[in-house]
Amino acid sequence: MFVLPAPAEPSAFWNDTKQADYFVLQQSVSTGGSAFFKNVLATIQNVLETKPAPYRVVYRDSPAADSYIVLAVGETKEEIDADWKWLSENIMPVVIELDEVPERTSFVVTKIRFLATEEGGQDATADRKMRAATTTFRQTFDVGRTENLVTYYSCALQSGFMLHQGWLYLSEHYFCFYSYMF
Repeated sequence: MFVLPAPAEPSAFWNDTKQADYFVLQQSVSTGGSAFFKNVLATIQNVLETKPAPYRVVYRDSPAADSYIVLAVGETKEEIDADWKWLSENIMPVVIELDEVPERTSFVVTKIRFLATEEGGQDATADRKMRAATTTFRQTFDVGRTENLVTYYSCALQSGFMLHQGWLYLSEHYFCFYSYMF
């Protein structure tokens, strides 16, 4: 799904899976490897209230760029591959023809911003937070893509003398709580 373009830095938490001139398809390291590593990374992401989708497509203005612009995110390989295919057919050929870096960047950001707002059509900040919460909900509780998140709250559950800080997710069929501590 195309998202409002947002800056991102290169990170050891992402592996490049495909590259084409100014575009890179990346996979989160949390989707592979040992179960222990995935759990530790998921806990860190939840504490920091960031749980990115496992796949993303980023734009870089040069092959050696030290910053990226996130263009699309996907929960499945098929979803991000569809976005990659669309970019390779509709955007990449035009970008290659543009000579100036500001012109290239402006073209890509404008096109993706239009696609993202056309898909969602909601307030950008609220939409971004709800998308992130929906992604976290689906990844944490392994519910299907058809399960729609209605709302979510930061809250705590008291168990004896312990207070477990976490998130309460309300969907169409589920009432779920996730705590950072077990």
